Amino acid sequence: MRVLITGAHGQLGRDLMDAFSGQLPAGGDAALGCDLRGGYQEHEVFGFGRGELDVTDASAVASVMNDLKPDCVVHAAAYTAVDAAETDGDRVELVNAKGTLYVLEAAEAHKARFISFSTDYVFDGDKADAYEEDDLVRPLNRYGLSKAKAEAMVGDRGLVIRSSWLAGVHGQPTVLKAVKRVAEGKSVKFVSDQVGSFTACADLAAATTALAAMDVTGIMHIANQGSVSWFELVSFAVQSAGLDTNLVAPTTIEALGLSAAAKRPKNSALATKRAISLGLCLPEWQNGIARLVGAADISSKL
Repeated sequence: MRVLITGAHGQLGRDLMDAFSGQLPAGGDAALGCDLRGGYQEHEVFGFGRGELDVTDASAVASVMNDLKPDCVVHAAAYTAVDAAETDGDRVELVNAKGTLYVLEAAEAHKARFISFSTDYVFDGDKADAYEEDDLVRPLNRYGLSKAKAEAMVGDRGLVIRSSWLAGVHGQPTVLKAVKRVAEGKSVKFVSDQVGSFTACADLAAATTALAAMDVTGIMHIANQGSVSWFELVSFAVQSAGLDTNLVAPTTIEALGLSAAAKRPKNSALATKRAISLGLCLPEWQNGIARLVGAADISSKL
């Protein structure tokens, strides 16, 4: 299969490149392989970073598609600076909504399968339990709004994978920044009243590789099993690194409210029943965090 990946140099993009090339992404589970079934199938992969393909340029996107004629397009390019988006609304909508539409239309012109990614931030957080795919979308911030618009554009024309609290070795995710800070002997504070679903990039890449071979459309939630607060998540990551968990202190959304430009949902845990029904069940979040911390090798970066 010929696979074109946008955002190929990003945190998720680099793991997608590995998984579709038949290589286990850093922090991945060898038993699950690159397709959650132990497989390591190698596809013909073409990756484009932001400097190589501007997804907001419809003609450039069409030109690349015409040259490569892919069988599957995995659209991972995105504007992900949640707080900055509050004052950069035109840009975040251009990249996340219109950019998605341009890539989708170009993929359709070549009858290529289309997969893109969305976020738990399309929800308002008022639900008591985990969100399912057909729950009401009501974003609280401009980043979430741009992703909700992209979801609506794709509809059943492709597959939209919603994930949350994404962290990978090739990025600078919040959880690894916190572990590094603790490794330096500094304390950190994280909210104990904001709950969600952790997603290891390596596991999401494996799930995406499996889904590329399936005839499924619409929206699907992919995340590691279990819900967790930010305080619990960071505490476990610090413990996994063999560091002092006493340096991790709990706080509340209200206490930190003035420091964040964008409002976050209080509960954004994702139910993954649809994925599980297809045999795609990611490991528990503790398993994903432990592998991530081990692969990141925080001590070597001090």
